[in-house]
Amino acid sequence: DRAPAISATARARAEALEHGRRIYNFRCYYCHGYSGDAKTLAATFLVPPPRDFTGSSSLNRATIAIAVKHGRPGTAMSPFDGILDAREID
Repeated sequence: DRAPAISATARARAEALEHGRRIYNFRCYYCHGYSGDAKTLAATFLVPPPRDFTGSSSLNRATIAIAVKHGRPGTAMSPFDGILDAREID
């Protein structure tokens, strides 16, 4: 038996998801955790604590992109503009 063929669209989506996972694991998980719950050792030292993404939130994709690009004043969320390109932020 042969495995079903994966469409080019599905393959591109899977590759983009994997690329995003690698970026998150390298840049974000230290504070936000692998699951996004912000329960990390680093988070215990931050005031205010990092955002927990696992609960209900009013954040949308555009708001998240702005925070990643420009950071969040008054928090440990640093800007990633110049570190990540627009595609990586997206």
